[in-house]
Amino acid sequence: TLLTEAARLNIKIGVLSFLPDEQAQALLVHLGLQERVCLRVMQKVAASVPTPDCWLMTCKAIGVPARRCVAVVEGAVACNAALEAGLRCVVAPDEFTSYQDFGGADRVVEELKDVHAKDLQALLHSCSFR
Repeated sequence: TLLTEAARLNIKIGVLSFLPDEQAQALLVHLGLQERVCLRVMQKVAASVPTPDCWLMTCKAIGVPARRCVAVVEGAVACNAALEAGLRCVVAPDEFTSYQDFGGADRVVEELKDVHAKDLQALLHSCSFR
């Protein structure tokens, strides 16, 4: 729902995936987002993924500077990597990551359905401070 809402508002969307390319592409097709989303499929080489470089490559792929991007993640590793890369970060932990420390995140929500595209835009407003 969040991706569809963001696409409707003409927000550029980059998706970072560690799924095999075919599976990631099939998922986008299943969701009907293949035309609206720039997919970056990464190779899982580091012990902790994603790395800040993964986020920076995704930002570059959509043509938006990291300081103008918001990462929506489930876990602390992804959150910390996004913050290190200079992105804003919203965390929607799942049952496997809810115990993790999300210090530094711009927002932590109970469920992803609690996040709306306008919330992400508000994080990028010049009056929004960390």
